[in-house]
Amino acid sequence: MKAFLFPIGLIGIVVFQVSWGEWVRLFSIGPNLFLLFLFFLTINSKPEGATAMGFLLGLYQDVFSGSPLGLNAFSLSLIGFLLTRVEEKLYLSSPLVRGVLLFLATTFSGLVTLFNLNFFMLYRPILDTVTRLILPEALYTTLVGFLVMTFLPNPILFASPYAPRAL
Repeated sequence: MKAFLFPIGLIGIVVFQVSWGEWVRLFSIGPNLFLLFLFFLTINSKPEGATAMGFLLGLYQDVFSGSPLGLNAFSLSLIGFLLTRVEEKLYLSSPLVRGVLLFLATTFSGLVTLFNLNFFMLYRPILDTVTRLILPEALYTTLVGFLVMTFLPNPILFASPYAPRAL
């Protein structure tokens, strides 16, 4: 099922980002829709598949955002792998747990991107970037994620293998 959802969702995110992306920005901050899509796809996924999906989503994000090629691909592939590992240990039927995990994943993705930029001599002030870009984007992405979880409760995307099942 996810093999079918991935290309459809990827095309949908790219079309939305290109056509409506500027309309949903607040104070030049927008939600990270690629990471949000990866977050929902990694539930019940294997680490290899989540890493590959993260790499492809990041590569598309790099192409359409104009950032250095591979920057988001590395970040999202790492996030995809780590999400599958963390999700094995957490009880994900609670929206609060999913929201906190989404916030942490978005924050970590921003920090990985920032440290990669600094490593390759594209310096950005760390504290200023964290407070003015990474944390607001993480909050905005988490808010959008909560709205998606609330209004689109799809059991295929949000079901956890560790959640209790009805008999």
